[in-house]
Amino acid sequence: MAKKEFRDPNELIIAILNSLYELEFLLLGRIGEEGRNILSLLFKSEGRYLGVNWKPLKPEYLRWKIKKGFSEKKLHKTTTLARSFTYQIGKNKVVIGTNVKSDRNGFPYPAAMEFGTRRGVPARPFMAPTKAELERRLPAIAKQVFKELMGD
Repeated sequence: MAKKEFRDPNELIIAILNSLYELEFLLLGRIGEEGRNILSLLFKSEGRYLGVNWKPLKPEYLRWKIKKGFSEKKLHKTTTLARSFTYQIGKNKVVIGTNVKSDRNGFPYPAAMEFGTRRGVPARPFMAPTKAELERRLPAIAKQVFKELMGD
């Protein structure tokens, strides 16, 4: 990165603030991308990627899914949920999630899959493990983004 001399202190302050805003935007974007990648790997591995033990499907439900031509994988009846994750950068934050709802009644089924239901659907967490993994990786992500933006 080329060095620039500032004669006016206000110029220096503005340059520093602009660099910090750019750093924040890049960091939040990288966290969002990393979160989507973690979710993708988590779904592809049916939870094993982060050591999450997703309970197996009930044998009768698995038979029904196969008979109807759906994927036999957990949380992959139609793959809509697995493909729906997005992120949005806000002021000082990044929000990673999905807005998928049931076609029939608008029920937010991602929450039912994350936490389980009273009707016996077991919890198969994906958001909580992703958040924990992102928190673990955050120092390394921040260091890499800072290095890319500011140089060695």
